[in-house]
Amino acid sequence: MTRRGWGGVGRRWVWAGGVGVAAVVVGLWGSMVLHAVVPMSRPGWDRLDDATRAQAEGQFRLAAIQGLAALGAGLALLYTARNFRLNRRGQVTERFTNALERLGSDHPYVRSGGVFALEQIVQDAPEQTDHIARILVAFLRDRAPAVGVTDPPDHPDPDVQTALTTLALLRPTATATGSRVNLSGLHLRKADLTDADLFDANLFCANLTDAHLRGAVAINANLIDANLGGADLTSANLTGADLSGADLSRADLSHANLIGACLRSADLCGAHLIGASLPNARLRKAKLTGAHLTSADLTGANLPAVNLAGANLTDAKLPGANLTDADLSGANLSGANLTDAKLPGANLNRANLRGADLRNVDLAGVDLTGADLRGADLAGAKLPGANLRNMHLNGPVVNRP
Repeated sequence: MTRRGWGGVGRRWVWAGGVGVAAVVVGLWGSMVLHAVVPMSRPGWDRLDDATRAQAEGQFRLAAIQGLAALGAGLALLYTARNFRLNRRGQVTERFTNALERLGSDHPYVRSGGVFALEQIVQDAPEQTDHIARILVAFLRDRAPAVGVTDPPDHPDPDVQTALTTLALLRPTATATGSRVNLSGLHLRKADLTDADLFDANLFCANLTDAHLRGAVAINANLIDANLGGADLTSANLTGADLSGADLSRADLSHANLIGACLRSADLCGAHLIGASLPNARLRKAKLTGAHLTSADLTGANLPAVNLAGANLTDAKLPGANLTDADLSGANLSGANLTDAKLPGANLNRANLRGADLRNVDLAGVDLTGADLRGADLAGAKLPGANLRNMHLNGPVVNRP
């Protein structure tokens, strides 16, 4: 017999032995339980007097009746619970059907009622959240106009806004397409998405001009080429979001979280980024002309060839930032922290660097024509090939410890 055949026989013997041992254990355990529960099976029962045996038998019958009653009550409870689940499921299905019928109505207020009905279903049956989120997304994609339509509305229709508000309160999980909420390519100008949960949402090319997104959570969201001009994104969480090519001109991003966000070629002209957090953000070729970055945190940010002409970077944190070939002409960098930053080839013409921390900064080939460096700390700064014409250095250069 082959080794494989012997292995099969061995396994069968092991199984047989295991079954035998289990049978012995169950038999011993059953015998112990029988002796403990049934008094008539205990040793010495025949030696008891009639009165004692009658009393024990009566107690055993009472216990048996009570046990059977408890078992019956348990079975009845299980049956009731099963019927409750079935009835509840039927009610949810019926409510779903009624809500869907309302969503297909020709009257906006009836459609809004359908959205409210779906919201109520979520409150009563949270397990339906994903299904309802998909229904609302489908409704929005059907009712909201697409970007580029002729004569788009100035703000969302009431039923569309109601659906957006309800969707913003849900916490759907990722769909089969990898995105939880797909609002890509929709015209949602002036939409109210305050405190919305847009985690991992797909908003590619969406028009959210002047939209209200204060406190929204859009972590890892796809906002490539989205139009967010003039939008309110105060305190929004955009950690890891992709905003490549997005229009954020005039947007308010004060105190927003943009850690690790991608803003490559984004338009941030005139945007408010006061106190915003942008460590390790990628801003290659972004337009930041006239942007307000007072006290913004740009630690380690990647900003090569970025346009920051005339931007306000007062007290901004830029240690270790890459500003190679950046345009900072006329920018206000007073009190800014630029320690260990890389600025070779940057344009700092007429920039205000009063009291700035420029320790160990690479300023090779930098144009500092007319720049104001009064009170700046240039300890360890590298200045080979820098243009220092008409640079203001009145007052002592402070060497900070």
